[in-house]
Amino acid sequence: MAKNTKMIQENMTEQPKAERPPMEIVGRAFASVADMVRNTCDSEFADEFDEHLAERRLSKIMTVIRCGKVQTQAAVAEKMGCGQAKVSKMERTVDRELNFGDIVDYSRALGQALHMAFMPASGNSVDHIRFHMNLIKHELKRLVTLAGDDRTIGNGVEAYAIENLEKYVSMIDDTINKLPHRMQQARSSLCVEAQGEGGQRLSFGTQKRVRKATRKHTPAS
Repeated sequence: MAKNTKMIQENMTEQPKAERPPMEIVGRAFASVADMVRNTCDSEFADEFDEHLAERRLSKIMTVIRCGKVQTQAAVAEKMGCGQAKVSKMERTVDRELNFGDIVDYSRALGQALHMAFMPASGNSVDHIRFHMNLIKHELKRLVTLAGDDRTIGNGVEAYAIENLEKYVSMIDDTINKLPHRMQQARSSLCVEAQGEGGQRLSFGTQKRVRKATRKHTPAS
């Protein structure tokens, strides 16, 4: 167990995923250390490694942000008013053991604003999307308030809203087009629709066949 833990600690010093090329081991390419471990190690060690990563999601994100800012631990420590060893420990420790005040100081040292969101544990993806849509609505209202009676700022807010509306619509359209039934429709070479007298869409699956009336033959007397 101690040996596994040491190996995990060594792997945690890897570069952020976006900055490193796929790894190759015996001719096989892996997108991440976790992927490599899952495919080359026994399941017990792989599960332990996954748990190790899951317990350090926040500290790893902090490290990624620092690397993205091209800042050393020493530089961040100087801005925080602490030693480099403390920053190093923060980036390696378990998330639940991080001090909230240290996280705030770390964020400020990197020029970041810290936002927290409390959401129901039972919430699903739809609830999350609805929550973020309400946040967008809130921020748009702030822009309107900021514009006030200033025509120039107002025109800028309007242009920004229209531009992003087009992006949102395109994003939603791209997403729903990936649904299986949409993809099936896209593969079809012919799309046939029928409109009823009242403008409604006729469903081909529920239409009744219309039979021609037949004349009854009266037997000759």
